[in-house]
Amino acid sequence: MSSQPEPKLPRVPELVGATGNSFQLTGVPTHIDLPVQEPTGPAALEPEELANWAPPRVFLNLERMIGELGAPPFSVYLNLPPGENSESHPELLAGDLPMFGLREASISDERHTPNGLYTQLDITGVYSRLALMDNWNPRNLRVTFVPKYPGKLPPVKVGRMSLYFA
Repeated sequence: MSSQPEPKLPRVPELVGATGNSFQLTGVPTHIDLPVQEPTGPAALEPEELANWAPPRVFLNLERMIGELGAPPFSVYLNLPPGENSESHPELLAGDLPMFGLREASISDERHTPNGLYTQLDITGVYSRLALMDNWNPRNLRVTFVPKYPGKLPPVKVGRMSLYFA
């Protein structure tokens, strides 16, 4: 009689960092420093407690993105060194931030306020690689937004950026 492995339990996401204020994305690269705190809840479990849990994941959320005219997508990089070209660091690319539907999600009328777009990027792979780098600071995550089509773009207001461990 073979024994079945115990099913993995889903991990509970824990907020470990968030911006305190909104910020804008434009036609030039934008750098935002995101303070990161040590997990104290479900993400802080000891390795032996994690035996029946799914592998840890890291998510970057961008919330309440609003733009009156829409915008092209942005590439998102983690810990891109200051002054360096993003194209020189493909290993730091966390993913693309699509702006499809931004204008529609930004429209308000007499019955509705604009909700904006919400996007979540699974940054587990890049975040894990950062810990192996010489300049790694686990208390701060530098997030860089690079427009796919630089130039004069209408601003996109991001209401909040948050980081979750799960």
